[in-house]
Amino acid sequence: MIQALYSQNEDWEKFSKKNKSILGLNAIVADKNYYSQAILEFLIVKQIIAKTGKDTFDIPKTSPIYRRMYNQAKGPAKEKIFLDNGKHIIKLFDFGAGNNLSLRNGILDIIGVAPCEIVVPEKVDDLTSGFQFRTYLFRGDNRTALQAFGIINNELKTSDLYNVIDYLQYYDCNCTGLPKIRYAVGIRSEFRISVIELNKDNEENSLSLEKLAAKVEFGKIKVDLSMKTIGITGTKARLNIPVNASFDVKTYSEYKTVIEFIRNSIGDPTTVHAQPQLIPVMDEYRTSISDINTAVFDELKIIQKKYEKQVSKVSDSITDPEIANIQKIINESLKEEITLKNAKRKTLYDIDKRVNDLSRYLNILNYTYSPNNFKEEVNSKLKEDNAIIATVEVIYAQGFDALNKKDLKEALNCFTEVYQQRPTYGNADELKNLIKKTDDKDPDSIKKMYDTILKKYMWLAPTGTRDKLVKTKESLK
Repeated sequence: MIQALYSQNEDWEKFSKKNKSILGLNAIVADKNYYSQAILEFLIVKQIIAKTGKDTFDIPKTSPIYRRMYNQAKGPAKEKIFLDNGKHIIKLFDFGAGNNLSLRNGILDIIGVAPCEIVVPEKVDDLTSGFQFRTYLFRGDNRTALQAFGIINNELKTSDLYNVIDYLQYYDCNCTGLPKIRYAVGIRSEFRISVIELNKDNEENSLSLEKLAAKVEFGKIKVDLSMKTIGITGTKARLNIPVNASFDVKTYSEYKTVIEFIRNSIGDPTTVHAQPQLIPVMDEYRTSISDINTAVFDELKIIQKKYEKQVSKVSDSITDPEIANIQKIINESLKEEITLKNAKRKTLYDIDKRVNDLSRYLNILNYTYSPNNFKEEVNSKLKEDNAIIATVEVIYAQGFDALNKKDLKEALNCFTEVYQQRPTYGNADELKNLIKKTDDKDPDSIKKMYDTILKKYMWLAPTGTRDKLVKTKESLK
């Protein structure tokens, strides 16, 4: 049966009930939002690479131009820039060594990313993340799915069923704050099944490509097939593509031959030429609010039935206090269960909203289009921060001056103000907490405070403060 790995809608559920005979297939059945997100994430990745990516090439020592470039290089660069194996690397959000570190960090904080390197796979052996044989199933009215797979059909009918099968070898790159980046080679098969006659078919047999081909032969259904390679070219690869666009028993045999050829030849450079391509990630696990609500609603319905059953058993004439107490406990327990289920739903909703919220990519896209605007914003913030630091630096010094004068109350006020304006500055937080714990009437407690400050909290203290604090501590009786 179908594995509904992702969110479904009511229309799909109605459709599946009417077409049980063709739905005995393990496939990804996803709603329109799922495919929309996959498309958007792919477009975001392409935009980021195009706008922020910097191509670098490590030259292999076996290259004919290596010696000339090596002789021209000077100093440490001679060995550093040349590796034994040549690699094409795309650096994302690389601001270069000459840029202001604070400015760079400020921009990265705003857009929520970190510098990242993509080692671009150049051959099949570089696709080390795995193999994929994946089936996707959707109706003709799912326009976003059609767009995601690049399906263009002028004879499109919303009642048609689309079955897309991917056979891929791929490599995934994960960068902080970005969607998953995937390169792959492989083959994609698209089956368009005209389902008009299937509604009248009461057979409960499961769908397989072999049985599908047989149904075509008997005139029960019409199936169109298209195939395309992803990053694979070459004469032998081209000659193995079926010539018949209509799927039947003969085409099914050719289809199996293609899959077998790709499986055996995908890594053989003498047979096919494989150049990994950047592709959308169509098999990412994504939750949805409707999935969360559906699961919780089902559980609540069960609780509702239990509650109604319990209430219906209760008699107004119950006089036994123990029975009444038991009934009360049962009712309260069911109410608590309802409260907990609803709390769980809200928590899952909040997590889902944060994980799947595409708005987190808006700052990244805004930066790729207008990096200067972000630089101006960060520089403005840096100026504000510098002004704050200049102020708290003076107040911090006043706090230590108050300690030298044994004025603990004034010192506490100073370090508290520093903490409020700049919580991470120096040891303001530790110092104010230490002073609060000190008994200003007990010399031993005050001496202990000074010892702690001298041992732990002298970072950013003004020059000469240590000697002054030692004298102040020794002056205590």
